[in-house]
Amino acid sequence: MHRVLAIALKDLRSVLKERTFLMAVALQLFVAMFASVLTFGLLVLYNPTYADIRETANVGLVGDAPVLESVLKAVKYDSIQKAMEDFKAGKIEAIVWLPKENLSSTNFVRIYLPKEEITSIKASVFLKNRFIEYEKRMRELRGIPGDSGLKIYSTSFKKEDVPEGASIPFKLIYVALIPLLMLTTAATVAGMYIDLITEEVESKTSYVLLASPLTPLELITSKMLAAMILSAALTPTWIVLLILNHVEVHNYLLVVVISLVTCAIFISIASIATLAGDREKAQLVFSLAVIAIIPLFFSSPLTPVGLVTRIAAGSPFEMYAVAACIASLSMLYPAALISQKLFRS
Repeated sequence: MHRVLAIALKDLRSVLKERTFLMAVALQLFVAMFASVLTFGLLVLYNPTYADIRETANVGLVGDAPVLESVLKAVKYDSIQKAMEDFKAGKIEAIVWLPKENLSSTNFVRIYLPKEEITSIKASVFLKNRFIEYEKRMRELRGIPGDSGLKIYSTSFKKEDVPEGASIPFKLIYVALIPLLMLTTAATVAGMYIDLITEEVESKTSYVLLASPLTPLELITSKMLAAMILSAALTPTWIVLLILNHVEVHNYLLVVVISLVTCAIFISIASIATLAGDREKAQLVFSLAVIAIIPLFFSSPLTPVGLVTRIAAGSPFEMYAVAACIASLSMLYPAALISQKLFRS
């Protein structure tokens, strides 16, 4: 065991000198370090109302649409050509074109927005709210009951006002960001493991090591141990960075455990991929296998991704599923037995 640990620590020291690997780790930690900024940026792209943009815009209206005109309070144009001239000159920020308003049937509205992103977001937020109001007006004129909307009450039966899209930040953080960091950590350490194994084969240093009392299984175990030590260091780091970004991570010890299990699964896949021989082939086989298996991680709430999402969010989760995940760490042993054939050939 002492020999295995010594080789694992030596491998870690050598890997930390590789710029490519350090850049991958730095990118991952960068995402965790600026999680709040990245989340806000994604929120603005997904739902511009999070940017707190003032709901005002200079809009031009073309066509015979008295109800829509009363809602928009827009600049009225007689023709689309005149509206386009002012639109290109920057006098108006959007054009709404409804040739003839129909009070009893469907109205198809054409909207022109500028290419400039900030102005376009500002105009789209304004128009979205105005068209919601326009829909209500048309329902009233046609005698259609209005949409009462979803009413939410607290446990004390008091009505709660929940802003539109309130669940979006939750989804981005717990359903996307945290699983992404976990899978990225697993892919990084598994890729490092492949490099460590194939380097020993290609440089033929494995012959020197195996000439000592070290067995092929111990050599493979040392590489696995190095990868698991690195994952055990990276996972708490990005969790701490998320917490510093005011992301609430519940049961962080279990999050670390699930992340380590995911790393073990990826390392097991990488072990089989090393049988391809050289580094390029092994990395290709591993990449194709991971691409095929990642959708399965999102297919069930009992998978590591489903578990880490609910555990980190503080939601209920199944302990038997956690126990099954922990038990899957045992797959490292058969993977090591398979991988050691590389040194016996």
